[in-house]
Amino acid sequence: MTETRPCPCNPNRALHDCCGRYHLGALASSAQALMRARYSAYATQHIEFIKSTSLPAQQAHLDMAAIAQWSQNSQWLGLEVIAETLAQDQRHATVEF
Repeated sequence: MTETRPCPCNPNRALHDCCGRYHLGALASSAQALMRARYSAYATQHIEFIKSTSLPAQQAHLDMAAIAQWSQNSQWLGLEVIAETLAQDQRHATVEF
């Protein structure tokens, strides 16, 4: 079934056309896309995506139950991206939101 509800990161787009594709395995094209997808994963309780997009060395230490509970108990009011800056090495970026 296609997810037609609005995407938490951008209510003008459907989840399946925005962050949902990343939750299903597509690679994010930028740091901003990854950050938006992680925000949407928290908002939709797609906690496995949060784990899979964390540093491998940190994954074993994540408290998945606590993350899920926090995600469910939080109010996700929207996301406003201010800037994305690519580092000189072209491998790292900073997203201000």
